[in-house]
Order: sequence, then C-alpha cells, then structure tokens
Amino acid sequence: MEKIIVDNVYYHYPGMDEMVLREVSFTVKDERVVAILGPNGSGKTTLMRLLLGFDEPVKGEIKVLGRAPVSYDRREYAKIVSWVPQEPSIPYPFTILEYVLLGRTPHVGYLSAPSESDLERALSVLELLGLRELASRPITKLSGGQKRLAVIARALAQEPRILFLDEPTSHLDLGNKHLVLRILRKLAYEENILVVYTTHDPWEALSLSDRVLVLYNGRVLAYQEPGLVVTREFLEKIYGIRFIECKCSDGRFFALPEY
Repeated sequence: MEKIIVDNVYYHYPGMDEMVLREVSFTVKDERVVAILGPNGSGKTTLMRLLLGFDEPVKGEIKVLGRAPVSYDRREYAKIVSWVPQEPSIPYPFTILEYVLLGRTPHVGYLSAPSESDLERALSVLELLGLRELASRPITKLSGGQKRLAVIARALAQEPRILFLDEPTSHLDLGNKHLVLRILRKLAYEENILVVYTTHDPWEALSLSDRVLVLYNGRVLAYQEPGLVVTREFLEKIYGIRFIECKCSDGRFFALPEY
C-alpha cells in the first residue's frame, strides 16, 4: 500500500486568493527517507501542514496510510504519525525523561499516569538516541544537538510509522547536523520508520534521502533520486545563482555555488 498519496493538490490560506501550492502530486511507496527541498517561501512547510492534517487542501486529495489526514481523530493519528517542528515550544523545564514521556500521551488513558511499559518505551528511545545517561537532566540544559534529539525522542515515543520533521538541522553546527542526520537514517533503515523532512539544503538532501521532492513557487519541479535533482541545472533554477559541478571520490557529482 502507498504510504502517502498527494494528488493534484491546491492550497491557499483562508482569506487569501493566491495559491500557495498548485498541482502538487507525488506518491511515497517504498521510500525510506523523503526530503522536501526548496528555497524559503516555496511551500515546504505548508505542504507539511497538509500532510499532518493541520490544514485541508482547497482542491485535490491527500492520503496518509490510506486515509485523508483530516479524517483521523487527532489521538488516533498521533499513534501512527509524529511531528518534529522546527522551533518546538518547551515552556516548562522538564527533565528529558519527563519530556519524552509526553510522547506517550496518545497511548495513555485520560487522567491516567504513564504505565511501566510507557516508561520502558521512553527509556528505550533515549537509549537509541544516546540520551539515556542524561534522562534526569533538565531539557533547558542541553546543547542544541541534544535538544533536537530530545524532541525527536518525544516523537519516537509515540511509536509512529511515519516521522515528519520541519528542517530538523536548522541552527545546528556541522557536528550536530551530522549527529541528527545519522540518527534519522538509522530510524529509517533499522527501525523501519518512514522519515519525511523539509530542508533548504540540497547537500543534506543528497546525503540522507533516497527521494527528493523539489518545490519551487508552490509547484513540484521533480520527485526523483537525489543524484538526479542536486545538479547544477536544478539548483540554478531553484536558487537563482550560478553553480559549478564537482566530482566526489566515489564518482558522484554534486554542485557548489560559484563565488
């Protein structure tokens, strides 16, 4: 079964006539990691909101695991998909373990405390992401990379089949970017979770994903393997600057801005 179907989707914000997305179509079936690539204002976050069911297309159809996102009860949907926003709000200085346990909310009865199995799930996720020894540390005391992993851990505590992320490496240094991307690849290929994330970084898409959806001015330019998309011709069209092609030691080509 197709995991995600987006068929001829159009969208504009309430009270506005201008379409933010137009004729957007693609299907995710066997892919493990899908990058939604495009410059700022291309419609990446808007498309993500539609996939999450926060908004509904004005035309066209979206199905996630066979159903429209807006047709799910929110609690039911949270058991199969989870969401890592670019700027998560953490208003209270939870410990890491307390924060990750919030991800068990869809599985816990109303007014019920987390069970022993909920605690085991939270601790196993922390172990997976290398945060187990920091479980009692306030989340406000973490580095940028550790905090991003803690937010991912909370999402994984939901036991999702699909993990959506909005620019998961934004504001991280190179070392922490590598850490987060390595974990996402591990989740996709070892934990069998479909990872769908937005990025404006073509080299990140090239190194992590097995399919890249290129958005430009609200339209799909391509949905292909990364090596067919992260090319000089595509990048010059998307970003409006000149690129040069370089060759990796393994024979692959990639493009860099020409200064």
